[in-house]
This record gives sequence, structure tokens and C-alpha cells, in this order.
Amino acid sequence: MVGSATPIHLCFYAKCSNTPGLQVIIFGEAGAGKTSLANISTNQVKPIYIFCPKDSSFISIMADIVYKLVDSLDRRADFTFDLSTGNISKGSLKINIDSINVNIFASLIPRDRLICIVLDEVDRVEDESVVGKLAELAKGISTVLPQLTLIFVGVGDDAESLLKGHSSNFRNLRQVPLGRMERKDLEAILDRGENILDIKFSDVVKKAILNISDNFPYWVHLLATSSAEICLIRSVKTVNQVEFRLTLSKAAKEAEASLKEDYNLASRSTHGSTIYRRILSALANNDDVSLSLSTVQQDINEKGDKVVTKQSVGQALIVLTKPERRKIVVREGDGFYKFRNPLMKGYIKVSESLNNDA
Repeated sequence: MVGSATPIHLCFYAKCSNTPGLQVIIFGEAGAGKTSLANISTNQVKPIYIFCPKDSSFISIMADIVYKLVDSLDRRADFTFDLSTGNISKGSLKINIDSINVNIFASLIPRDRLICIVLDEVDRVEDESVVGKLAELAKGISTVLPQLTLIFVGVGDDAESLLKGHSSNFRNLRQVPLGRMERKDLEAILDRGENILDIKFSDVVKKAILNISDNFPYWVHLLATSSAEICLIRSVKTVNQVEFRLTLSKAAKEAEASLKEDYNLASRSTHGSTIYRRILSALANNDDVSLSLSTVQQDINEKGDKVVTKQSVGQALIVLTKPERRKIVVREGDGFYKFRNPLMKGYIKVSESLNNDA
């Protein structure tokens, strides 16, 4: 089980429950395992994976779908698609991708096989009309293409926020929220990896991985796979502290580039001040998701030699919410602050572990 989702075959839940045409949306925080869940829950049918960049248009997404559909069907496709010109040819039908609609798209889908299309990172799409058109597509195919399932994946608090207000367009929708995983489930991931790869994490390393993860499978997977690669390189069977030190260095380089970029920009100071870095450290090393100004100040003063005032911390926190600092911190409620990207906690912990051991 991943996150708080139920262990079902998401894509073909419709077929199991006699409700053909059901579409799926998986939402939750970044790093909660949404994409992984979508890719492993398709009832042994390889999904067609579509990544949605922020500048996506409806036509660019449809072109990607049609192009990958031809590839997935291999020689069984009865149409051709020229990606360079956008021309689709099927018998006497010759149209450009710019003219595609539900009926034309339906004519390209074979009736004798189940198809799954994963639309990942839908939340990144800046043009809200694109999401609306995708929702209309899902509504149309629910009736005419019961053998096709769309899985919408992205960061969001609910289906409505992910679909930018267009969830009502869906006739049949299965919503799958993903929360952070329980510690026992994260331990199960490590245990399974040990059995499959025939390696062992020392108790100290296992505890360190779980503490860094902040209950996100993203960090557990990254640290565990990096550890396994280090073991292969060093020809050892156990991940001890020496191997884990190398793992941290590897993971810091392979983590999402945006985490490193955002952190470096947010923590820099033209006057040599460390207050931004100390604030980010306080937010990262506290179990609570959000902290009050007073709690941040208290943490900084308990761990540092130089005392900082509440006013200084408050002013610095405001700066960290600004676009020029990548809005690395967001304010919520009455004076509480948290990371905009919850994976930032793990990145800072990894970086600080490396620096502390240096």
C-alpha cells in the first residue's frame, strides 16, 4: 500500500466493479508516491505515461498521447501519426492533430484491448482551459470508450483543486488521496528491498533514513536505491555508516534539482548573515509541519551562539515568502510558517548530515 490509498488496481477498478468508463484522479503532497501508485496499479497493463509541462496546451498533450499510443500498439495500430507535421492518417481519414476531438480520438483506440493513460503533474499546467478540455475529454470517453481509463496525477489538496474547478465534468470519477506514509509502511519498503537485493541496512542507517524521510516515500526510495548502488560498487552486503555517508552525497546530487536551487537561493545573504539558513534548518528539523514565529526563534537561539530577536526572525521569514527567494516558505493561519515544497525538509536534513560529518 502506498500512502493512504486503498490497495486496488486503480486503472481497472471500473471493470472489477461493473462500472465501465470510470476515470481516476490521484492527488496529494509532492513526494507522496502518486506517480508510483499510478504506474503499478494498472492491472499488469503498461500505461501510456504523459508528463504535463507547465506550458502545455491541449493539442501538445493530445499529440503526445497519439504519438505514444502508436508506439504502444506497435504493429497493431491501424493509423499513422507524423509528429513533425501533426498529421493523422487512418484509411480515408486524414486530419491534423489541431482538429482532434472526442469522436476522432475514439476512432483511433482499438476496441479489443484495455488502454490506460497516465497524465502526470497536471497541477503544473498554467493554462486552466487546458485542464478543462482534458476534463471534457474524460467525460466524453467515459461513454464511448469504456475500455480506456485516464489517470490524472498531481499535487493538490483535493480533486477540485487539481482539476482547477473542472471535477464536475467527470461522469464517473474515482478519487484517490495520498497522504504521508506510516513509519511501519516505510520500514516495510526497506525490508522488501533488503530481501530482493540481498543487502542489509544497519539499524543506525535504517533509523537515519526514516528520520530524513519525513514520512515521504520519495526520500526512502532515493536513499535506499542509492545505498544499494553504493553496496554494489563497494562489493559489500551491509549499509553501514561509511556506505551511508556516500549515499547521502549521492542522494544530494540526484534529488530534484529544484530543491537544491530553491535552497541555495533562499539561504544566501549578501552580508554574510546566517539567519535564513538557520530559519530553514529550524523548519526542517521540527516534527511539526508548520511552526510559529516564536517557535522558530526559540529553536534558533537554542542551537546557536548568536542570539536573534523575534523582530529579526519575523523580517527574515517575510523575506523567505517572497518570489525572489522562490517562496520557499509560505505563511498559513495566524503567524505560522511551513515549506512550500514539503520535500525541502528531507533535502535540508540530507545536506546538514553531510556537513556535520565533514
